[in-house]
Amino acid sequence: MVRVRLEPGSPSACGNLQRTTDGGQNWRTLPLPVEPNSPLYGFAVNAANPERLLSYSLFGEIYISEDAGDSWQKVKREFSEIRAIAWQPN
Repeated sequence: MVRVRLEPGSPSACGNLQRTTDGGQNWRTLPLPVEPNSPLYGFAVNAANPERLLSYSLFGEIYISEDAGDSWQKVKREFSEIRAIAWQPN
């Protein structure tokens, strides 16, 4: 089972996403393609496709992984502010 958590940084840092595959014994930081423009605020997963992860920064950047966090893409469109995210399969 893969688990993902949001690891906050210091007030001036953006934090990061981390993943474990051994029940929380060890955590690995997931590689985002660019440093977020503001602190990472959350992430979403849907049981229909657990390989797809979405994460977002407070000031509107969205990141998507299709391989459980091994690689990420930043969505081109940015929003002014995001406080929550969810995705629903088609």
